[in-house]
Amino acid sequence: MTEAEKLLQETKSAAVVAESQAEDICVIDSDLRIIGIPEQFKVLGVENDKDVKVMQFRMPKVYKGTDLSAFNISVNYQNARGTKDRYVVTDKKVSGDQIEFSWTVGKTATVYRGDTRFIVCMRLTGSDGVIEKEFNTTLATMTVLEGLEVDNPVIEQEEKDIIAQLLQIVDDKSKEAVQAVTEEGTKQIKAVQAAAQEIAADREQIKTNKADIADLRQTKAGAIINSAKGERIAVGDSSDAFFEGLKLFGKSEQVQTKGYQLFDASKIPTKSAGGATVTNNGDGSFTISGSGNLTEYFGANYQITDKEVIKNLFKTGKLYLKNSNTFPYFLIYFVDNDGVRTIELRNGEATITEDILNNVARVVFSIYGDIKGAIARGTIRPMLYQDGDGTWEPYTGGKPSPSMEYKQDPESSGDSGEIGINMHGYNLFDASKIQTKSAGGATVTNNGDGSFTISGSGKLSAEHYFYADITHAEAVKLFKAGKISLNNNGKTYPKINFSFRTDQEKTTLGDSKNETETMLTEELVGDPLFYVRVFFYGKSGDTITPGTIKPMLYQDGDGTWEPFQLLRSTQFSTPNGLLGLPVGSGGNYTDSNGQQWICDELDFKRGKYVQRIKKLVFDGSEDEVWRRESSYVYILIKDSAPLTIPLVNKFLGVKNTNSNANTNNFSTISSSSALTCCLNGITDGELQVWTTYLQTNPIEVLYILSTPIETDIPEETMNAYRKLYTNYPSTVIQNDAGAGMEVEYVADTKQFILDQIKALVQA
Repeated sequence: MTEAEKLLQETKSAAVVAESQAEDICVIDSDLRIIGIPEQFKVLGVENDKDVKVMQFRMPKVYKGTDLSAFNISVNYQNARGTKDRYVVTDKKVSGDQIEFSWTVGKTATVYRGDTRFIVCMRLTGSDGVIEKEFNTTLATMTVLEGLEVDNPVIEQEEKDIIAQLLQIVDDKSKEAVQAVTEEGTKQIKAVQAAAQEIAADREQIKTNKADIADLRQTKAGAIINSAKGERIAVGDSSDAFFEGLKLFGKSEQVQTKGYQLFDASKIPTKSAGGATVTNNGDGSFTISGSGNLTEYFGANYQITDKEVIKNLFKTGKLYLKNSNTFPYFLIYFVDNDGVRTIELRNGEATITEDILNNVARVVFSIYGDIKGAIARGTIRPMLYQDGDGTWEPYTGGKPSPSMEYKQDPESSGDSGEIGINMHGYNLFDASKIQTKSAGGATVTNNGDGSFTISGSGKLSAEHYFYADITHAEAVKLFKAGKISLNNNGKTYPKINFSFRTDQEKTTLGDSKNETETMLTEELVGDPLFYVRVFFYGKSGDTITPGTIKPMLYQDGDGTWEPFQLLRSTQFSTPNGLLGLPVGSGGNYTDSNGQQWICDELDFKRGKYVQRIKKLVFDGSEDEVWRRESSYVYILIKDSAPLTIPLVNKFLGVKNTNSNANTNNFSTISSSSALTCCLNGITDGELQVWTTYLQTNPIEVLYILSTPIETDIPEETMNAYRKLYTNYPSTVIQNDAGAGMEVEYVADTKQFILDQIKALVQA
């Protein structure tokens, strides 16, 4: 560290301390990670003080773009004899752009005279308990003065601050829920008594009263309400109870390209020939279907013959093609003036020389298959490129997009008009799908409780194979990309296998290669032909191993067996979609990557739809007042938040800065809440050309509202929410729209306490 840097740090450290002195609070500087301790707090206490001193802390909410408000906080300390412990903060409060919390100093920190050192630790953990992010301060030191403690001859067990914290957490949670039970119970009892007095003999009323009491038992029987958030939520401490609250947060995203893709997939149409069909899916991909061998030649292609167009699209150097293996297959080839193919590429790379480029007569893009070739089904998405790393993107004429030539319409959660919520437990295997069967001298008996008993002896006299399929519609709601594990709770033969497959790819869990775990790729799970085959298999001649197994197929939790919970799906109506725009700070939702969003919100606990994003379409109509200044056009949007970044289907949204003022194809929201679109060289006379252009080429704009708008959620949608409930002992909640979620649920009391102990010990 240079002397200048040391001086800067000392100066800033002094400033932090000065700020702390002005108030009875420890101020944390998030840049230098320094804890400023007021002079009056330099003494932590006297030996054996316990829970009599409360240290107050304050720090910025955002550290280098990361919002810390969702992080768990602990004070990690070491007393004068080197004993280490931690205090888990329970009173964190976010106030504006600051986070405030306190440390009630327990006996472990003050048990010995001398210096006690401590730091503040902040951690963000995922739903699986894995630490995703961590922030720590530098060490701070405080003094413990000498005292006099009288030994207790009877009770010698050391008191632990962590136990006191745990008891306090459980006590607080219990009081909240018990109060809710008391209030709701009183209301229901009064309703039952009143009804009994009025209609003593009315059986329907008695049935209603019983339902009310059952509903009370279902919604409030658990003493603790817990919460979780994420695009996918997995909790292992839930009870069988209705939701206590649910929020859905919108998200809007836009494809943005760099112009690296050189293959225009839209120019090859869907075609069938020789028993094969190549379907253009409209998203840059093609699905090859059919079976057997081609009975005739298959060809579907387009070509470029204009040399200037070829030279504008290609350059000398490496040409790369990323492609999957199917038959018919995709290829590109260059043909010279003599009819010779100078380049032919199906996958991998080739080199375009200056000679090839100067003598090219045509470039052909083709999906081809020769007669009698065996049809290989699958879906391909070719990426032909000379720049970049090969990350797939759609064709945009070799130019970046969105642009006036190649629009990119934003896609938002619930654009289809509804969002589907899917729920299940940790166990992903429905054992009822496999029936009892005998073959080759072995019998697999379904015991009806999730277990199977394999009986028989000797060697299999024939192959033992039978299966059941989990369809694509069900599989996409159950499985996610990532690790998947199998715990059979026993070992038998024939044995159970799970094959995750498409027409082109498969990975099997339970075989000798992947006996207990494997990986599901994004490509596999995202394939429209993805499904799962569950089967028992034994090879003829192999020895039968009898026994009982209880398969647990899981992607969450530790593999402890639990019964399969039937997949439940609910649809929520979203007629306008749920929109959301990424922001650097001030968002109402933070995703699993730490990105903040300002977004529309469905808050079912309050019964409110909160609109924070608005969509407008500008089509050059007479009520649109467009103006020109320098090289850009602009229009005032009265309800837009100023100095924000819009999402526009024909312009790239950017921050409003001087450096972006004259950049073509950029758009921004100015300080006066005007949508500004940069068009190089536009004149007053061309302003009319712009508005005329909009009449046939409208632009779509998503922007942040200056003031959110709240309306009631329709009763039909609320009724769908009221039917949602969690499973015991685990619940996985996901949605089909990429929306963020936050759920409040009734926790299983025993598991909640165990989880709290684990969190306190591991913090």
